[in-house]
Amino acid sequence: MIAYPGLYFLDVPKTGTTRIRDILDFALGPPVDLAPHRPLPRQPDRGYLRLLSVRAPLPLYLSLFRYGCDGRGRLYHRLVAAGQGALYTPDQDGFAHWLAWMMEPRHADHIGLGYGAGVIARQIGFASHMTLSLAIPGARGVLARARSQFDLTARLSRRRLRPDGLIRNSHLEADLIAFLSCHADRLPLQHSIAQISEFAQRERRPNASRGGADITTQALPDTLKVRVRQRDWPLYDLFGSGEHLPQIDTAARAQIVPMGGEERLRRRAPLVPEPL
Repeated sequence: MIAYPGLYFLDVPKTGTTRIRDILDFALGPPVDLAPHRPLPRQPDRGYLRLLSVRAPLPLYLSLFRYGCDGRGRLYHRLVAAGQGALYTPDQDGFAHWLAWMMEPRHADHIGLGYGAGVIARQIGFASHMTLSLAIPGARGVLARARSQFDLTARLSRRRLRPDGLIRNSHLEADLIAFLSCHADRLPLQHSIAQISEFAQRERRPNASRGGADITTQALPDTLKVRVRQRDWPLYDLFGSGEHLPQIDTAARAQIVPMGGEERLRRRAPLVPEPL
């Protein structure tokens, strides 16, 4: 969580947070509280807007993998400490093997970072857990007590946990400028929207991982793409990431079978409105 005057930026790792912070620093000045990738405080200021950064699951997993191939990141260090450092082989087969391993709920304790608490690893994938952990107040208790996908969505809906804005990595600058423009009357902007927009179009600060530069999500087996779709349903169904549905063939797509209450879940309105 990065707090600016009037705004909590909920900075999910590997969603373009460095770039978003650059723009917010320009728009609002320096942060007043700096706790990167940490949840909201126990008693957040109710007058503050909440802005969440999100990314489609497959690109998010690829970014996490590449970061680990560079020997960086909390997830990488957790897996090394658990004796799983050999998972980081920086090639296409290595990524597929790592991702298949990450999809198994029984590995949640090795992954750690709160993912092994309760039975949440049976309900959602790690990318969704990482996002929800920052998106909702009191996330640890809410996630740990969820007994099913339907139960989890019901808990989230009851708590009325809609962020005030979403920044999609695939539309980062446009979403952020639209959010600032929409809430200009509530935020102490240091520059005009036109000036902020011009700043956002400037050359980005380099922040790329060096390892696995040739690896792609397109080359993953279709069955693994289906597995990610099933496991990380919140990032599609709750946060409106449907434009990033994996490109898979008809036979593989037929394997996406609603489980438990998930069929009903998909008929519900998303937790948050379409990103601005």
